[in-house]
Amino acid sequence: MTYYEEFGIRPDASVKDIRQAYRKLVRLLHPDGQVDPILKRMAERQMQRLGEILTTLTDPGKRSHYDDMLLLGNPLQ
Repeated sequence: MTYYEEFGIRPDASVKDIRQAYRKLVRLLHPDGQVDPILKRMAERQMQRLGEILTTLTDPGKRSHYDDMLLLGNPLQ
């Protein structure tokens, strides 16, 4: 699964669309919404991953590199 698929967006999505998708996922997966300690830790890890994806897709250089890796069949996942 690519970063774009994880965010539910197209590969040509704008930065605005990427940030909107990120915010939706944060609302859905935020650790504060979990009571169970195990689920809370899982949600915390997922939030870290979402942050890494956001950083990659909103930085033009990192996004270009990621897209190049996708074309080569070797996404950074």
